Order: sequence, then structure tokens, then C-alpha cells
Amino acid sequence: MNTLSFAKGNAKLAKDILTFSLPAGSTCPGASACLAKADRVTGRLTDGANQAFRCFAASAEAMYKNVRDTRWQNFDALKGLGRTDTYNLIMANLPTKPKIVRIHVSGDFFSEAYFLAMVRRRA
Repeated sequence: MNTLSFAKGNAKLAKDILTFSLPAGSTCPGASACLAKADRVTGRLTDGANQAFRCFAASAEAMYKNVRDTRWQNFDALKGLGRTDTYNLIMANLPTKPKIVRIHVSGDFFSEAYFLAMVRRRA
């Protein structure tokens, strides 16, 4: 079974807030003015044609290989799954009883199935 990585807080968030991220740019279908991507292997940044400012998350991926690798691991685990499988994978990997989960510190809703799984409520 694929695994997802959730991080605990960051410099601006409390440590009891979990975060979940995907690769910047590569999972942002609506990005234009902020579009930038860090190459998955090298971290080299590529800016979008209409870029007006650089995405902070892409810059972090360029600087920190571990950040880039974790975000791609999450994306690889989710891409191609249907709504139910996406939901089940997220729920299976979500740490027990999180207080708050901030999704998409980087990345975005890259498919309809992923979006629908993320907004699904438990019965």
C-alpha cells in the first residue's frame, strides 16, 4: 500500500497542526501568475510563461531535496486513483485524531477525483 506523508507544523504553524503537500506547479492546474516548478530530480526551477512572481513552495522544493521528495511521494501515491481509493488512502495514512490539517501548503487539487475525496465527509 502507498503511504502519504503528513508533517507537523512549520515556522508559522503550531506543532499540533498537521500539513499535507503536493509538488508545486506540477499539481496546480489553474496556476498562471505564480507558476513555477522545481525539477523532480535536480530541483532546477522553471518559471511559467505568464509568471509575475515565483511560488514560494517551488522555491522551497528547489532548495530542499527532502521537501521535494516528500511532496512527489504524496503525488505518486494519489495520482490515478479514483475518488473512493483516494479517500481510503488519505484516511488510512492520516494520523489519529488530528486537531487541524492544513492541506496544500504546496500543490493544489489536480483532479476531480482528488478534489471529491478531499471534501468527502465521514458518515
